[in-house]
Amino acid sequence: MTIPHSTNRGVHTANFRVLRHAYYPAVLVECGFLSNRSEGSQARDWEYRELLADRIAEAIVEQRYGPGVYRGSPQVTAQTPQAETPTGLTPDAAHH
Repeated sequence: MTIPHSTNRGVHTANFRVLRHAYYPAVLVECGFLSNRSEGSQARDWEYRELLADRIAEAIVEQRYGPGVYRGSPQVTAQTPQAETPTGLTPDAAHH
């Protein structure tokens, strides 16, 4: 949940066909509602879609290999403000 103004609606489980019949481990990610005017507007923005794709990739890589392994697209990283930790350091600086 490092994207500004994003909402975490939690993890839900269901017996979705697209997940049941997958050959490999799978998750279904919903990134917003097109019927919501604000979220629909964000979905039309290519930079926002790139940011979503980058964050999804980061979550997958870090779930599999651990935190700090993923190195995102330089283009996405450059345009995204770093979140601060309670110490005031960015997450990368807090680990070093």
